[in-house]
Amino acid sequence: MKKLEEDKPSDVGRLVRLEFGLFRALGYGNKDVAASLFEAVTTHPRWFVDLVCMAFKGEKEPRAEPQEHEVQAARISYDILHHCRRVPGTRPDGTVDGESLRAFVEEARRIYGDADRLAIGDQQLGGILAYAPTDADGTWPCLAVADVLDRLDLEEVRTGFRVGAFNKRGCHSRELHEGGAQERVLAETYRGHARRFHNSHPLLASALDDLADGYEQDARREDDRARLRRDEA
Repeated sequence: MKKLEEDKPSDVGRLVRLEFGLFRALGYGNKDVAASLFEAVTTHPRWFVDLVCMAFKGEKEPRAEPQEHEVQAARISYDILHHCRRVPGTRPDGTVDGESLRAFVEEARRIYGDADRLAIGDQQLGGILAYAPTDADGTWPCLAVADVLDRLDLEEVRTGFRVGAFNKRGCHSRELHEGGAQERVLAETYRGHARRFHNSHPLLASALDDLADGYEQDARREDDRARLRRDEA
C-alpha cells in the first residue's frame, strides 16, 4: 500500500477502492497509509456521505436484519471515519482553506440530511474537525475550523468535535500513585484554547471549556483512586 501511494497511479479512483477494501487489514497504527482514501473522502462530499450511509442507519430507517456484505461495509466505513485525520479543505502545506471547508460542510450536510442522517453525519464531521491543525500563532483549532464550529446551527458538529478531541488522547498509562496530574495538564490546555475564543467564538469556547471541565473531573477521580491505593498499601 505504501509503495502504491508513493507511485501514485494515474487511476486514483482504483487506488481509493483498493484502500477501502484492504483498510481493515492494515492493522493498528498503519491506517494513515491509506492517504488517497482519506483525501478522497474529505475532498468529495458524496464519498464522505457514502461512508456515513454505509456505517449508520437513517433515523427513521427500518431496522431490518442486514446481510453479511452490508455488515462488512458498515464496519469498514466506520473504521475509515474513526481513523480519518484529514480535515476537509486541507492544503498541501497542511493549512486549511476556509472557503473549501465551508463548501464541503454545506454540500455534505445537504446530502446526508436528505439521506436522513443529519445528526450522525454532523457528529462524524465534528470528529474529523477535532484533528484541525494549529495556526501559526498557536491558536487551536485553526481559525478556518473555528469559524465552522461556532455556527449556531452546528451543535451536533460541536458534539462530535468534543468526542473526537477526547478520543485523540488514545491509550495512556500512569504511575500507581500518580493521581490526576495528566488530566490537570489536559484541562489547562483546553482551558487555554477556550480563552482564545471567549469573545470571538463563544459557542466553540463553551465546547472547549466542556472538555476542560471533563478532564478536571477525571483528575479529581484519579486523585481519589490514588489516595485509596496509598491508604490500602
